[in-house]
Amino acid sequence: RIGNGMYGNVYLDGDTAIKRCFYEGKPNGMLNLREMDVMHRLKGHPYIVNLRKVNISTPEVIKDPDDENMGKTLEKISLVMDLAPSTLQESVPTDKGFSIDDVRRIMAQILVALEYMHINRIVHRDLKPSNILLDDAGNAYLSDFGLAKIIGSTTDLTKSGNLVGTPAYVSPEQVRGETA
Repeated sequence: RIGNGMYGNVYLDGDTAIKRCFYEGKPNGMLNLREMDVMHRLKGHPYIVNLRKVNISTPEVIKDPDDENMGKTLEKISLVMDLAPSTLQESVPTDKGFSIDDVRRIMAQILVALEYMHINRIVHRDLKPSNILLDDAGNAYLSDFGLAKIIGSTTDLTKSGNLVGTPAYVSPEQVRGETA
């Protein structure tokens, strides 16, 4: 396992990363399907992690001893994505930080990806260093669209006023319960 999150774990498989999303009921399953939908809508962008394929399986018993769902019978959606070897969070040089040129390049790539998302009426809602992946050349890719919102979608899986995202990274307005 190379990563984990609220709705699934990420595993290494050759040159791909596989996000295995398990769920018991409709809400988590709908979140996983929304993430798949978002990734399909954004497919092909140079700074958004590429979704190669989706596997939807029948229910299975979880056997990973490190998984909090071990022993439960759950349905699974697997998102097979291009592999980027590290996150921005893991890659910050400890001695001096990134160079100004590296910061400019990474920020420009992420801003281009966010602009593309917004043009396509999608809001990420969980932007943080661990959701920005870096390849061996230092190029940045947005990832983890599990909390993304598709503006105008008829399926809104979160209630207005609820805190959405990682608490340490949400806006002060959201913490105060204000709406945009």
